[in-house]
Amino acid sequence: MPKVISDAVIWSAKQNIYVQRSQGSLDLQPITGEQEQWFSWLAVRSAFAFQGQQGHLTLRKEARARKEEYWYAFRCQNRRTIKRYVGRTADLTLARLEEIATEIAAAFARAQKEAQEAVYEPQESSSGSLLLMPKLRLPHLHSSLIVRERLMQRLDAALEGKLTVLCAPAGFGKTILVRQWIASRSECNLLPSVAWVSLDASDNDPLRFWRYVLTACQGWYNRQDQHLLDLLSCSIQPSIAQSARKSLGLENVLTSFLNELSQQNISGLLVLEDYHLIAEARIHETLNFLLAHMPETLHIVLITRYEPPLSLVRLRANGDLHEISASDLRFSFEETTTFLQEFALSVETLQRLNTHLEGWAAGLRLLLLSLQRKTTQAQIEQLLASFSGTHRPVLDYFVTEVLEAQTERLQEFLLRTSVLARLSPALCAAVSGMQESAELLRQIERANLFLDALDDVGEWYRYHALFAQAMQHEARRRLGEREFQALLYMASTWFEQQGMLAEAIETALKMAEGGERAAALIEQFVSREHFYETPEYHTLRRWLEQIPDKWLKQSPLLCLNYAGALLFTQEEEPQDQKIYKQNEELLQRAEESWRASANFPRLGEVFALRAFYTFHRGKYDLAIEYAQQALSWLPEDAALWRGLTLSIVGINAFLRGHLNEARFVIEEVYRLWKTGGNPYTRQVGVLFLLSILCFEQGEMHLALRYCRKLEAIASSSDVSFMLQICQAQIYYEWNDLEVLQQLAQAGRPEGQVGDFPDEIIEILSESVLARIAQIRGETQQAVELVGNIVSRLRSFPEEAFLFSHEALCWLVQLSLLRGDLDTAQCWLNELVRLHKSVLHLPDREYLQAPEDPDALDQVRPPEVAPVQVGPLSVPVLQEQRALLMARMSLARGEFADALAILNYVLPNAKKNGRGRHTLQTKLLLAQVYAACSQLPQAYQFLIAALEQAYPQGMQRIFLDEGPALYSLMSQLLPQLEKRPLRDYLRRLLQTFAQTQAGQKTIVTPALNEPLSAQEQRVLRLLVAGYSNAEIARELVVSVNTIRTQVQSIYRKLDVHDRKATGEIARHLRLV
Repeated sequence: MPKVISDAVIWSAKQNIYVQRSQGSLDLQPITGEQEQWFSWLAVRSAFAFQGQQGHLTLRKEARARKEEYWYAFRCQNRRTIKRYVGRTADLTLARLEEIATEIAAAFARAQKEAQEAVYEPQESSSGSLLLMPKLRLPHLHSSLIVRERLMQRLDAALEGKLTVLCAPAGFGKTILVRQWIASRSECNLLPSVAWVSLDASDNDPLRFWRYVLTACQGWYNRQDQHLLDLLSCSIQPSIAQSARKSLGLENVLTSFLNELSQQNISGLLVLEDYHLIAEARIHETLNFLLAHMPETLHIVLITRYEPPLSLVRLRANGDLHEISASDLRFSFEETTTFLQEFALSVETLQRLNTHLEGWAAGLRLLLLSLQRKTTQAQIEQLLASFSGTHRPVLDYFVTEVLEAQTERLQEFLLRTSVLARLSPALCAAVSGMQESAELLRQIERANLFLDALDDVGEWYRYHALFAQAMQHEARRRLGEREFQALLYMASTWFEQQGMLAEAIETALKMAEGGERAAALIEQFVSREHFYETPEYHTLRRWLEQIPDKWLKQSPLLCLNYAGALLFTQEEEPQDQKIYKQNEELLQRAEESWRASANFPRLGEVFALRAFYTFHRGKYDLAIEYAQQALSWLPEDAALWRGLTLSIVGINAFLRGHLNEARFVIEEVYRLWKTGGNPYTRQVGVLFLLSILCFEQGEMHLALRYCRKLEAIASSSDVSFMLQICQAQIYYEWNDLEVLQQLAQAGRPEGQVGDFPDEIIEILSESVLARIAQIRGETQQAVELVGNIVSRLRSFPEEAFLFSHEALCWLVQLSLLRGDLDTAQCWLNELVRLHKSVLHLPDREYLQAPEDPDALDQVRPPEVAPVQVGPLSVPVLQEQRALLMARMSLARGEFADALAILNYVLPNAKKNGRGRHTLQTKLLLAQVYAACSQLPQAYQFLIAALEQAYPQGMQRIFLDEGPALYSLMSQLLPQLEKRPLRDYLRRLLQTFAQTQAGQKTIVTPALNEPLSAQEQRVLRLLVAGYSNAEIARELVVSVNTIRTQVQSIYRKLDVHDRKATGEIARHLRLV
């Protein structure tokens, strides 16, 4: 962070002269009329601050052409900087400085007048939720404040750490100090961009809190980027792939935020005012995460009345915490003297006041206000004798010395508007009935009556907390409780009319009998079109917990949403019986009401939510019953609810190994959520699942396409990591050494990756190296790397089960490839033990063929509950184990056992769309029949495998089978009649031979149909960015001909636009 300019020239109104302060000294030296002394002082300085009669400036000396130096004046206000040329040192007279200060002050005045003409309206975020933008504006700064340089210098020093906490009771001037510091240092360009958030009790919702913070921080960027806000919305969506407790992936959002700051080298200062109003534990957790990982270019300031429940001990130990307490904020005797200097009080009187008030800023401000109305010395002395400065008498003084000193009209205004947390002219007019509210607010501000402007345009204000407390107490006494409640009702009604439903609800909940109105408003709130795009479940739960059961029972819509809020904000897992019972009671109420009115669409929503939490409780069959009932009632245009319900059906099919059904359903979910006006927030999980499904089905190109779609819209660490793993599998299958090396160089993603320990992420990042070694033909090194991975993953049997499973399967196959049956059997035994310990499956499930091959049709695997162990299911894992056992039988020469297993696996794998397993089974069957000297059958299965793999360009699935398959493929090659398959097989054999010889090779996926020479020429120009007309002129053909050829290229590359054409062409090295 930049250093603070300590040199200054200041106009002293008291002495009627200019004084100067030099760096390292607090003494003020008068500036005489001697120009030589003045210019000598300027000559040795490169910058100084000027606080003149007409305004304040920062002066900086800048070098220009021929090494000549010139002075420039700067002033910053409201994130705007004005710069003016001043001249050479000889031109820098005090009169010239005053002239520049006047000119810049006038420029800012014009800008403020233009801003005042703009009417404030609440901002709607990309999610459709209203944000009260005055909460993100820096509070207005009064001009009559004393400069507390000692405290501002402490704030300067605090920038070296991560966090500054100003902790003191109300009235100690915390906000004013920070605001004054920002104004002072910003004028000198000594602070980074500032983001300010004024918090209130309604911000106790993680989504709302971070939406305000991220929106405020958008000012740090050169452009308004909605990406992080979209990612924030995605982080709280109900996810069928996660438990409800873990649905808030806020750490991933913050990781993306921090990465963006680091990558763009952005410096920022974030101020969170009134943090003591935040009680939600999840917000404290995520702020701790931010503090633990934020870069040096970011600093946070917390303004609070109590010590925040954050990890302050660690920050203190690391020197990253700077604290300013009530004792630091107390006015010193010198500051008290300066504050009251216009009254010429005696030193003895000032010392007595300083002792009584103990430096309390609010007390001094109130005293000053009272003194200004005393005209004689006797009145002043009487006031000083009665002013004790303690808290309770001060509240009384607000009434006797402030309120009663105003006109009756203004008193009425103050009492009636005291119920408002924030004030605007229109809102005050609605509550008080006074149409001149704008003028009254300006009058109160000019009189310094404890009213703080929240902006510089006179649109929003707030009373000081202590003043508001005193006025509310007096309003209840004078107006009566009934009228007080009526004021709250009028305020709530105004907010409702403005579309600010959250504020309307908060105000209604303050009413003694506001339950019925609040319930009606919450119904409006949850019925809004965009509510379910980014539902603030914590806020909704807090509201509904305050609604009397009498009104809650009468609203099936509130019961439904209360059940959802409980489900998605609970700390316990959905299996918790208490939560389950409470949810079921609420849903039962909603169901009974809507059944009585035959409201079937709403009944569909009840059963959809019931299916969701039932599925997470492990009651899969019951969840599917609920889901099917929900789908029969939900209308076709209910994209959100149908998508959620279909997700349950699709995931259930996936977990049971029915990949065809799963893909069909999940693609429908993707279509619903993509076309339903929701292009981002719910697509992440669906795209990830589709990429896995396509890979398991052997659809490599489509799997990569889904990966790229996901990569384009998601940047969280866990998504990036899983994308890296998926892409490594795809490019390994394509034998693409170059891309795998790029993935290896990229390493692990930054930030926390889901719930995985960092050690697991480090281990899995090394798996790419094993794939690279195998492509290079270094099987021994690949075995060592994978063996090391398995050994290290043993410490995480539950968390890393899926990765351990995949690694062990690969080790078995690699060991067999090297001819080491004993080692392969050891790894297979470990896999069986792993399955038994985690999945609780019998040791020999799927691993032993029946003694009578004729009884194969009667063999069925036992029914096993579809346990979710990651992005794969138990049936798929069992099938992998079965294929390994078939490999073992083949290696031992037990061909009948191998055939029995493979003949059972093949129809099941084909029927359920498990394409990779189908392909592996065909290749194993080809090898078994070849070993039995039944070449026609062997060729039949090998050709079927080639036909299945060729469109996808698959290679490693053949190459990793080893010499036996190579020999069989070599025998088949002369007999193949189909040219594409023959060319494909020839390339496979060539790659196999090169790998065996230890040569590096990169073979790209093959096309379904090769491009003609003319199409290749068109493709090169197409990728280069030529239009159809330009290509036609270049190749001397008609535009219609080019259109036809472009469509042919699209068909052969399986793409639909120019961008995708370029990507595929480069990947296939066609250009």
